[in-house]
Amino acid sequence: MIRGTVEALDLVQLLQLIHESGGTGDLRVWNGESRNALYFSEGNILLYSESGESVAPKDFEERLYDILFQERGSYFYRSRKALNFESEPKALDTPTILVEASRRKDEMERIYRILPSEKAILLPARRDADAVVRASLDKIGVKARLKFGKLSVEEMCEKAGKRFEVLRELSTFCEEAVLKPLPVKQIESQIATRLNGKPRRSAFRLYEWMHEVTELAQKAQSFDHVLLRKKWLSVGGFECRAPGPRGLHLLSRLLRYKEDFELTARGNDSAICVAVSGNLLHLYFRGEFEFKGVLERIREQGILSGAQLANAAEIADDFGCQTEDLLVDRGFIEANVWLKLRLEQFLDICFSIFTWRNPLLKIRSKQEESERFLKDSEAKSLILPIDTTLRQQLRLGLMRWKLFRQVVPSMDAIFKCAHPTPKGQPRRAHDHLDGRRRVSDLLAMSRATGQELLQFIYRALKDKRLRPLTLEEHSDLFEKAKSEKRPAEILASYESALAFGYNEFKEDESVRNEVENAKLEEGKLSGVVSVLEGRLKHFNLAALIQLLLRSGYDGTLRVTQLEQGERILHIVNGGLYVLFSPERRSESLAPNEFLTESTEDLLITLRRAFDDESPERLDEFKKTVQEELLEAMFWEDATFEFARNYIPSEFFAKKNENRKVRLQEERLLFEAMKRMAEWDELREILRSTRAIFEFVSADAKLQAYKIYGEFVYFIDGRRSLRDLVKVAGIPRLTLYRNLHSMIEEGIITLKTVLPARELKSSTERIPWDLSV
Repeated sequence: MIRGTVEALDLVQLLQLIHESGGTGDLRVWNGESRNALYFSEGNILLYSESGESVAPKDFEERLYDILFQERGSYFYRSRKALNFESEPKALDTPTILVEASRRKDEMERIYRILPSEKAILLPARRDADAVVRASLDKIGVKARLKFGKLSVEEMCEKAGKRFEVLRELSTFCEEAVLKPLPVKQIESQIATRLNGKPRRSAFRLYEWMHEVTELAQKAQSFDHVLLRKKWLSVGGFECRAPGPRGLHLLSRLLRYKEDFELTARGNDSAICVAVSGNLLHLYFRGEFEFKGVLERIREQGILSGAQLANAAEIADDFGCQTEDLLVDRGFIEANVWLKLRLEQFLDICFSIFTWRNPLLKIRSKQEESERFLKDSEAKSLILPIDTTLRQQLRLGLMRWKLFRQVVPSMDAIFKCAHPTPKGQPRRAHDHLDGRRRVSDLLAMSRATGQELLQFIYRALKDKRLRPLTLEEHSDLFEKAKSEKRPAEILASYESALAFGYNEFKEDESVRNEVENAKLEEGKLSGVVSVLEGRLKHFNLAALIQLLLRSGYDGTLRVTQLEQGERILHIVNGGLYVLFSPERRSESLAPNEFLTESTEDLLITLRRAFDDESPERLDEFKKTVQEELLEAMFWEDATFEFARNYIPSEFFAKKNENRKVRLQEERLLFEAMKRMAEWDELREILRSTRAIFEFVSADAKLQAYKIYGEFVYFIDGRRSLRDLVKVAGIPRLTLYRNLHSMIEEGIITLKTVLPARELKSSTERIPWDLSV
């Protein structure tokens, strides 16, 4: 099983992993309303359509490339022993498809640099443009008449039926100034024209485009009062990417119009759906949210005493319900107080949209997404009775973003403490704004809600406890990050400078080139932690590490096994590293450590040697770590999590208490592959981890002790191979080799194989510790 997002590992890379591992199973891919399924047999893609329609191999491949090159989306791959079809589907030439996909992937990156949005409408930029474009499209077999100035790039691709080829040609013509985007004034007039004509739905395409282009976003607001009304939303609504504050503004506008609506916002792994139907307001949310419950707010605000809350809890136990559900009915608090607390909770959750970089917003006049949330077992809900007064209160609460935006222009903004706390005194909250961390970094570190954090920064700026970085400080931060080759900090300083309006950064060509290089290293969504997770039962850990190194992604890989613990590796600039501390592990560093207890003892012994930078001792430590990693390659029922773009701050620290060691990737992976081949041979002889062995005689046991040591006494005819691995105290591969030798020598024999049983999984999501 593998679950993740395109941002964590793109689909081309995932297909390579499935192919190289010889996987059999199905892959489900979601992107908005788009749902697709692919099937694999022994690592090869199968020509199969769920709709039952007959599809030519070439057409199927083109559809496949469209799926692979989605910029966003989620997927779930499930391994199976076998696939059951009514008729055996044909296996495609998967290696050739992967080569072509890799070539197209590079080309698509160039296309998206030139065409930032497929919703753009293009116009001829010179007189002969129509003839030039027509001749070029004829060469690639596009016979459809593409109307420039009328159809968006997306619509032209749909009409032509050859998305990749059309995108490539159009981007080339834009680069050569044969075509140009529709000017702003013409966008406005076309929206008005399309609303009065047909199809009216096309007016929303222009509206969506305006949201997705920074220079046009301000203009989009001028159409809110028309396009957000039920009269036009009923045409079909719209879906677009937009900054988080814009999402709150749209929600506030919809509440103002006193009509039914539904707004869904998706960011990273979280989603929010707000729906008004009649006199009820529904809020559904899924993912990680920081918000306070009703009881917590009651305690904080002193609405009830501890004794009253304890009494309410006892009554709730008797009735088998939640304490907060009976507070009003039993007279503990008044209905208007309860409603106020729920309203605060609602605003806290909705305000998360402000903190998301570019959430996907979907707005409709009727309930569609809310019905899906109702069926989602992971989603939580909140329902409030709504009237004119409550609508107004919600609007005012949501419109706080305007107040915060006056001083916090973006979640990328960097602030600095104006008066740091002197050394030796307890640090205060504003000390954490140290001129390096963005507001988004602070939100990831803290347990505060987005609204609370922004309110704190707003007040601290008003009180002059904080101040924004100056242009010179941004420049210094940028140059330092560049000299130390830290792409994440290069982007952070650049984005912060633009947030504060320092356009000198944007106009400097050398700065832009440096930023483009940093973006290539950090990925299209730099700074966003995207997690890929799954089980290694059907995959090779060495192959996964090799794929991640080859992909050029930076991030942190955590491998976990229920009985064995975890191993943590960091991939930075194509290198494989282990982060360790020469001190014994502490709670604050535990989430970022790789080492087992036995290796910690070695570190304490070698601490002085490390301080003296002894290469011999460092090499000895590296060998120990690599052996531990090779042992982890054979963990059974292990799970993994890869957090792209997350490298803990300790990795970059230069203090003596934090160290990093680069492993020899090629030698490590070669040795792993060699051992895996031997491992497969041994497993054929040993049958199963549920196998139980016994000695053929007491003399044979004595003979084995002389040759193999004390571990042979654990072979008692009761312990399975899995149990022997736990208690033997020797590496798993060594144990397997010894057992194999004893079978060949006739010392032990297979007694029985226990029936399969369900093992407790260790795949529960472990939140990444982003504290510094």
